[in-house]
Amino acid sequence: ENGSTARRIVNELIEERLRETQEARLARGQADLLDSILLASEEAERSDKLDIRNVGDNVLGFIIAGQDTTSTTLCFALYNLATRPELMKELQREIDRAVASANGNITMEALEQLEVLDAFLHENLRLFPPGVAVSRTALEDITLTSEKGDLFVQKGSEVLMDIWGLQRNKDVWGPDADEFNHKRWFD
Repeated sequence: ENGSTARRIVNELIEERLRETQEARLARGQADLLDSILLASEEAERSDKLDIRNVGDNVLGFIIAGQDTTSTTLCFALYNLATRPELMKELQREIDRAVASANGNITMEALEQLEVLDAFLHENLRLFPPGVAVSRTALEDITLTSEKGDLFVQKGSEVLMDIWGLQRNKDVWGPDADEFNHKRWFD
């Protein structure tokens, strides 16, 4: 039932946007994901155009994927803050300073000052990536070269990359690769 409700709402929104002219979309002043997908489809060759169902699939995919990855990242961030009270205090001081320097406004310049927060978020995502693996299909024959040897990948082969393992690789991150250490991002 929820899936059909979401599909109905997305389809209504798409149909509403399709009734608008491109000029009316631009006049609204704020393009969003749906506008971008519709514009790309309008500019595509006839064989690459998306029908309403494909556009809806794309929009729902972004919403669902964004919800899961965001909630996973927030859960681990809250856990990492709760188990590190000194880090939480350090972050609070940094945020307070940045906001005060921007006269109480959250500006891009104020956000760029948040070096500890940036390091905290990087470390949170390194240890707890919302996606633990990514797969890709080789579009052509290719040889991947590393210090451990060459690996030939034939066109059409599926390649699975272990993000979880890469982010905890001691050869890359050092002997403390399994430990939360936001300071590693300051080097």
